[in-house]
Amino acid sequence: MRHETRWLTAVASALVLAACAERSAPTPHGPAPEARPPEPAASGGAVESAVYPVELVFSHRREIELDEAQSIAIRAELRRTQGELASAEGRLRRETVALATALRATPVDEATAIAAAERVARSEGELKLAHLRLLVRVKNLLRAPQRARLDALRRPARASVPAAR
Repeated sequence: MRHETRWLTAVASALVLAACAERSAPTPHGPAPEARPPEPAASGGAVESAVYPVELVFSHRREIELDEAQSIAIRAELRRTQGELASAEGRLRRETVALATALRATPVDEATAIAAAERVARSEGELKLAHLRLLVRVKNLLRAPQRARLDALRRPARASVPAAR
């Protein structure tokens, strides 16, 4: 069952990517402005470099002098997010199974398959938003010197990773 879920997620993702590629295909006047991806930050993704994963914060809690109140607040946000993620993951699994079922039909009802793919994409979006909400809340709980120290701590780790070619 787990292998099938992975396969179904891959198929759903491929459908979503194909739909996105079709929407952002160049027109006679070039790609639509909203189709252009944001420029990544020099040492990583723009979003990733602007937030602080919980693992990073807790692995350096002593170096950044994370206090008890901050630690409790971050853990509370983490618990809340885990509940949201569990719910969203369950929806994603159900929607992915529905998509796979629609795709197994012969012939495939295109409207049904596309509607199912849109529900899968929406569920994936919910997962990403829940994770981003957590990252924003964690960042907002940190003081400026703590954020600066985390930035300094992760810079060497990024510099030591060879660039993909």
